Amino acid sequence: MGETQEERILQFLEENQTPVVGIREGAWLFCENSAVTLKGDAGARIFRRGEPPVEAKPGDNIVDLVGGPDGN
Repeated sequence: MGETQEERILQFLEENQTPVVGIREGAWLFCENSAVTLKGDAGARIFRRGEPPVEAKPGDNIVDLVGGPDGN
């Protein structure tokens, strides 16, 4: 239907509380010791219900935006 990825994510968030991390090519998440760290050469965009997207850069600990490795 010609929807963008962002539109699809925002539709998902209309019904769900789960944050969505849009990881760009060349990035990955490293979860260890109650931290979620963005690694690699590229950034990510974090989407949360009812809030504007947040940009993250490599090296950022995004646990406060997405919850911890243990689901909290």
